[in-house]
Amino acid sequence: MARESFPDDELTEDEKGVIKVLAQGRSGDEIAAELEITGETVRSRVQSILTKLQVRSRLEAATWAKLLANLLADVNAVGSGTSLADKVAEAQAYLANNDVAGTCLKLSDFISQAKAQSGKAIPTATASALILDAERIRTALSC
Repeated sequence: MARESFPDDELTEDEKGVIKVLAQGRSGDEIAAELEITGETVRSRVQSILTKLQVRSRLEAATWAKLLANLLADVNAVGSGTSLADKVAEAQAYLANNDVAGTCLKLSDFISQAKAQSGKAIPTATASALILDAERIRTALSC
């Protein structure tokens, strides 16, 4: 079952900054140094992120963010216009705002759009790989 959004518990800009660096696989000390905050502040923000996103670990939170970032990079590499990239960017925004249902919806939109472009604007094999990646992310999010 998909997690639900809790609008009152959206990630703050500070928490979004932490999850962005966390998605790069950085340690707490590295996050603190990059964001110029204390280790205690990093721990506090990470705990808040885990609670708001209803995940069990830093790894799970980072995985979602990283998977979407990788998908966006793959889409941008295809160079087929911005419609697919826009869908991924919208999914990232929904996830950053703790709206997993919205993220799932945008990923579904992405899959539909990629299917429509398959063999036309995007080579079939490339479209199939992008669709598979999006489906894996949906699975990880329990969509």
